[in-house]
Amino acid sequence: MYVAFSFAKHGKWAKDLIDPIFCEDTKGIVAEKEGEPVGAILLDQWTKTSVQCHVGVENIMCLRNLQYEVADYVFNTCGRELLIGLTPSNNEKAIRINKTFGFKEHTRIKDAFDIGVDYIVYLMTKADCRFLREDKHGTA
Repeated sequence: MYVAFSFAKHGKWAKDLIDPIFCEDTKGIVAEKEGEPVGAILLDQWTKTSVQCHVGVENIMCLRNLQYEVADYVFNTCGRELLIGLTPSNNEKAIRINKTFGFKEHTRIKDAFDIGVDYIVYLMTKADCRFLREDKHGTA
């Protein structure tokens, strides 16, 4: 089951797993099993054309369907054109998840996460998103 992110219900779990800096505009979709969160994609730093995302999963099996839900929400419901992900270069699990989701490495910012740990800037455009479902008007 997929539910909207609720700070009251999912905040501590998300902080422990994903460690985001919650913003006033943080939204997201949470995968739950038997009422407990097992994965989430949080979204913040919304602009007119883009949003930054943060991914965390305890059960990798929930990721594929969660990707469809988030792609539909970001690109169709919210009308954005670009997903942005910032990932520390030493977070191999997150790098694998980003590649699975279809993000492409855009650039690296040297030592931006820590000394010796770059930030990798990942991007996914609406046009390149393979998890995008058609909207109600029959267009993706």
